[in-house]
Amino acid sequence: VVKGMGVVRSIEHVTIGDNDCPSVDVLIADCGEIPEEADDGISNFFKDGDMYPDWPADLDNNPNELSWWMNAVDSVKAIGNEHFKKQDYKMALRKYRKALRYLDVCWEKEGIDEENSACLRKIKSQIFTNSSVSFLYSILDR
Repeated sequence: VVKGMGVVRSIEHVTIGDNDCPSVDVLIADCGEIPEEADDGISNFFKDGDMYPDWPADLDNNPNELSWWMNAVDSVKAIGNEHFKKQDYKMALRKYRKALRYLDVCWEKEGIDEENSACLRKIKSQIFTNSSVSFLYSILDR
């Protein structure tokens, strides 16, 4: 898989039922090669303004600047907050998990000083808190 690793990861994490079979149908259809320069459908898939692919590995380029990654985390987290306000808790949780994946990349970048480290830890705890609340509300919605 060159791009779209998020789809593979999503399939990997489908709940398994009896006989190690997925509890929901997993169907791969209309797949093939995407012509060069064609829209791959990875960015803004849900049409909610989120311009980042679900997985950092699916980015066309891998920026080295810590500030770029921190902005990506803030942006995705903010979109998660918007979904939470709309009571779309499952989508909010999805965005918070995505923000954590981007946050993990921040730790690998140069330029992390005491201030940046404290900021990243604070953002991580906020995302964990938001994720917990979203998860609890999504259970209550069932």
